[in-house]
Amino acid sequence: MKNKKTVFILILLFFVFMFLRFYNIEERIIFDWDQEQFSYQIKNIVENKDFTLLGPRANNDRGFFLGPYFTYLLVPFYMFRNLHPIALIDFMVIYNVAFFTLTFFVISKLFSQKHAFIFLSFWAMNPLLALYDALPWWSLLLPLGIITIWYLLNKIYKKPNYINFVFLGLALGLFINIRIEFIFLIVFSLFFLLWKSEIRKNLNLKNIFSFVSSFIFMFLPLIVFDMRHNFLNSNLFFKFFFSSTESSVGRDYLSWIPVASNFFQPLTYIKNDSLTIIVFLLLGFLSIFLIRKRTGFQKLFYQSFLVVLIITPLFFSFYGKRPSEYYFAYLYPFIALIFSDFLLSLKNKYLALLILTLFIFINVRQLNDNFKTNPLGLYFKNLTAKKIKENVDLSKKINITMDTPLGRNNGFNYLIDWYGIEQSGNYDDALVQIKIPSTGTDVKINDEIGLLIPKNVRK
Repeated sequence: MKNKKTVFILILLFFVFMFLRFYNIEERIIFDWDQEQFSYQIKNIVENKDFTLLGPRANNDRGFFLGPYFTYLLVPFYMFRNLHPIALIDFMVIYNVAFFTLTFFVISKLFSQKHAFIFLSFWAMNPLLALYDALPWWSLLLPLGIITIWYLLNKIYKKPNYINFVFLGLALGLFINIRIEFIFLIVFSLFFLLWKSEIRKNLNLKNIFSFVSSFIFMFLPLIVFDMRHNFLNSNLFFKFFFSSTESSVGRDYLSWIPVASNFFQPLTYIKNDSLTIIVFLLLGFLSIFLIRKRTGFQKLFYQSFLVVLIITPLFFSFYGKRPSEYYFAYLYPFIALIFSDFLLSLKNKYLALLILTLFIFINVRQLNDNFKTNPLGLYFKNLTAKKIKENVDLSKKINITMDTPLGRNNGFNYLIDWYGIEQSGNYDDALVQIKIPSTGTDVKINDEIGLLIPKNVRK
């Protein structure tokens, strides 16, 4: 950064980036099944020295397990907050600062400072990404992992020694144990390494061994778990992908398109399946355009991404089940970079500014919606547990039950335990009821959550 104007723009962009993610975050942050699950894992690690070998489960209750790295990453934050899940906000703030900083320097190095500014402007003002960056769960780390892989591939492009292959293997192994969608970055990396003859000729036995062994090393917790449990996770893995129950019967090969339409809405303004196909085609044409226009690392980068772009609809068609929007999250860093590079290739700053302004304009409403208070979030679930402690005579034996729609009970139990509210386990004792919605309750937390407290245990 050579002048004060650049520094000023960077600081302003950082402020906008953080504001759009953390305004009113205390009353927006979720605390649902995933957050409660890894919160209990962290509590067991800290209090009981019960060091878990398992992380999230891929896809559903029939899926296989990934590694526990995200859980261990959260441990120091929970310890700092005395195991209260408000630690998740601390973690997300530090993560987003790290992502912003790393992204700026990596893209400035791989492309240019102008690319970095446009990339981060696009990322900051995309309402879906602003929402994802403030969700405390595994997918949060996916963009940081992608930027890291870009940097390491550039290191290998310049100097393909075994140390750089070790770091690439470690990074791919780490992040695929956080989100299974990172498998697309493995495809991207392999095509990048094999496409160019100058890199391919350096794939000697030493470098290949360094890459493969470091990648496998990151699966060590799962390997230990399998050795202790008769290869349970390996069996789950093979059943998930190759079981006869997952036959083509009942598959919907186009079920991914409406989901992708939701995912691309910040780019298209409206949800339209035909428009989604056009977006994929447009990304392909822009990739080809940039392949023809760029040289060296950048050309190889776009060639490798084009392969991933072609594989994406084929994979989700073969998958045959409706995915979630975040399954496509690995595409957005590439889209943001293609968007940035294309705007700069126009060599017309007014046209580029007009396109960027239009993008911001069509997303202002959704960005504002992101600020809304979550009535079933951490803030109000924590307040519910606190109100139980304040309004119930805990010297008497009680139990707590929940009258909620399916899945809405998640998160309460951990907070009840955190406040030290003991339950007898005998349901002949008084039942304090958490009720959703809050109609007809004694203590109203908000319009969604209320408490029914028996008279004999009220303070």
